[in-house]
Amino acid sequence: MKLWQRMGLLLLLILSALTCYTVGFSSGAKGLLISGAVLEIAFWFGLLQTKPQSLPKSTTAN
Repeated sequence: MKLWQRMGLLLLLILSALTCYTVGFSSGAKGLLISGAVLEIAFWFGLLQTKPQSLPKSTTAN
């Protein structure tokens, strides 16, 4: 996934989570609060995810 697509998706996740939190707290809807928490967890997992780095190829044999 390209960097701008990943950042756009993360921005969408955090904005959706904040919206769910805002509406959930003002209306007392527990489902929206839970949805906000799930979206926030998805945001943090996406933000902290790193690509595995490949090891350099060794030219010496053991």
